[in-house]
Amino acid sequence: MRLIPGKTKVKIELFKGITIGDIIVGIVVLGLVTLLILSTFPGKVYIASAVGAIGIFLVLRIDKLPTYRLVLNFLKYLSYPKYYWRMFSDEHLLKKNEENTPGEQWNEMFSDDIESEEDLSLRDNIEKIISEQAEKKEEDKILKSDEATAEEKEAVIKSRKVKKEKKEKKKADKKDSSKKEKAIEDIVPFTGISDGFIEYGGEYYGTVIEIDPVEFRFFSQYRRNNAIENCFGKALRSLRSGYAANIIKIERPVLYNDYLDKEYDKLDELKASYEKGLFNEEELKSRVEIQYERINEMRKICFEQKVIQPFYYVTLFNSDKKQLNIDTKSALTFLKQAELTVRRLTSDRDIAIFLKYTNYLDFDEWDADKIDPKDYVKWAMPETVSFTSKTVTINKIVTHEMCVVGYPFYVGDSWIAGVMSIPGTKVVVKVTPMERGKSIRAIDRSLQELRGQYRTTGVDSKRLEIESHIETLSRLLITLQQ
Repeated sequence: MRLIPGKTKVKIELFKGITIGDIIVGIVVLGLVTLLILSTFPGKVYIASAVGAIGIFLVLRIDKLPTYRLVLNFLKYLSYPKYYWRMFSDEHLLKKNEENTPGEQWNEMFSDDIESEEDLSLRDNIEKIISEQAEKKEEDKILKSDEATAEEKEAVIKSRKVKKEKKEKKKADKKDSSKKEKAIEDIVPFTGISDGFIEYGGEYYGTVIEIDPVEFRFFSQYRRNNAIENCFGKALRSLRSGYAANIIKIERPVLYNDYLDKEYDKLDELKASYEKGLFNEEELKSRVEIQYERINEMRKICFEQKVIQPFYYVTLFNSDKKQLNIDTKSALTFLKQAELTVRRLTSDRDIAIFLKYTNYLDFDEWDADKIDPKDYVKWAMPETVSFTSKTVTINKIVTHEMCVVGYPFYVGDSWIAGVMSIPGTKVVVKVTPMERGKSIRAIDRSLQELRGQYRTTGVDSKRLEIESHIETLSRLLITLQQ
């Protein structure tokens, strides 16, 4: 079993269950109530009572959080833009890189947008209304006529249904276009891809290491300890303070294109064997039919019924490219010593595909070969992102974000594999190192605060929780001091 310490930053409670934030809110509310009572407002007593009731409501706990924190979060949510979009879609970027008549292609691509933005002339509007009314009269005649067949009436009903859906879609699109939108670059952190590095506005850089999954449960206890403590642990402990690493799981389709190419090569081998006289024409025909059945099944797996599997990565960050390069090489060495198959994503194309899979799933990654390398960053960004109070819609797919706020104190080896294996999810574990002296001081303060809370509380469940927290932090402190 392995230990996961509790939080090393514990909120200070001045009184039992009352934090500094609660005291500040209480002082502000009492100040407002005092001012109202001393004022000359008519009905000041009722107003002061209402303000006092609101203050009491604000310091109450809802799901372990005081209400004023929830109110502040809601106000922050209202103050930020909620709709973001990318100027050029994937289709635009693909056509931009085509060689033939780029100017005509761009005009053709944007012609619909230009026409939709221009107001129709009065004459066109009148002609459109007259034609719609005439068409509606003809349809009414068909529906009321006894001579019309059931198929004709059904066709009219279906046509009207399609027109209604188009009208509603047009109205919804017009409503969406009226929303306040911002450029997607405002919320996407990466700004460039070059020489195997992800650029973040020139402030820091990132590298990506792909790790093939292994059946860790089949490792012996010695191999597990070596992989965790001496290899992966060394890679994490080598991180510099102020920078971080991410352990990322995304879902990607498995590519079987190499297997498909081998199946096509077998056709050439069959042809060569036939020409050498190893079998006759009838045998060749039967074998080719079997081979084509295999090819068709393989094509389904490659292009239609794709096999989606989790892929695992470690990303490292630093402001110095040279130091980041050294850290990445060291991490690759440590991970290989852990009997893992790892590789660094060095080509800009592979990095762009990785970044795109963090926001997409349903796209053809071979499109990267048709994209101008200068447009890799734009191509990897989401096309549209919209926020609501509970969900985030990315590329018209509704997503939910969950943050793990509590961990078990004792876990087995590779315990997080269960979280990583949840289908339909992207999982990110952020690892941020702390300086040894700073972490020891933080643990000392937290232990002192926790022991004070343990003495004041009388709830058994709370006492057990604090006791376990104290035990795990004490063991962590012993480890750091040794």
